[in-house]
Formats: sequence, C-alpha cells, structure tokens
Amino acid sequence: VGSVLGSGPAPAVGDYATTHCRYINVPNTSWGQYSLRYPLHLPNGVTITQVSAFVADFNANSGGTMFMHLVSRPWNSRQAGTDWGSAGTSAGAAGDQTISDTMSEVVNNQTTEYWIDMYPVNSANPGQLCVYGIQVTYTYNGAFMPLIQK
Repeated sequence: VGSVLGSGPAPAVGDYATTHCRYINVPNTSWGQYSLRYPLHLPNGVTITQVSAFVADFNANSGGTMFMHLVSRPWNSRQAGTDWGSAGTSAGAAGDQTISDTMSEVVNNQTTEYWIDMYPVNSANPGQLCVYGIQVTYTYNGAFMPLIQK
C-alpha cells in the first residue's frame, strides 16, 4: 500500500477470501491518496504492449472509480517516476470491469524499476472498489507473452 498525499501508517488492506479481490479499507478516498502497488519484474529487453487490470466497481450511484497506472523510475532513486499509461473504470457502470492501456515501453532492468499503482477514488464503501488481478502483455523479439499476477 502506498500513499502519495502524505506519510503515516499504511491503511488496512481488505481481501475478499472467496474472490481474492484486494481493496484499501478507507472510505471516501481522493485520487492519489492511497494506492495498491504491484511491483513488476519482467525479462530485460521485452516490450510492454498492454497493461490490464481486472477490477470490481460497484459504485453505480456514488461515482467511485478505480485507476491503474504503469510507472517506472531509475533504480534506488526517490523520484516520483514516469507514468507510462493509465486507465480508469467507467463511473456509473457497476460490476466487474477490465481496464486496459496500450503502450510500447522497452524494459531495462539494469537501470529502471517498474510497478503498477491502483488508485481507488470516492468510495463510501471501500470494498466496492477492488482489484482481482493484473495482466501485463509484452513481446520479446516479436513473440507474444502474457504475465498474469494475482
């Protein structure tokens, strides 16, 4: 769990035992206040072509959304990082959703670290915005290879 708007103790993270859908157990969050962070370690030299997140968004009336961001920064730095792409759920469209973003980012593990941040926004009931899993699709010398992290 990461925090962008300030420091302090990390909030509780919930996990629905039957679906393994993880969420930040804090009501009424704003964008960037908290994030679920998923570190990535991909083979050196692959090209990331798409990042997808499988999420639950049961906020049809409250307008809550879940945002996904692929971020990288130089190893061992304290820089905020480069945001390579983002996507969000459709506000008002309740239910399970897949959010995806396409890109073309070549992985360089010698100089750079990579992760995905998932930001919940404005959910009065925190469990209504949660992450089932993330899929990173990449190519290596033209071959298609998916990585699925749950």
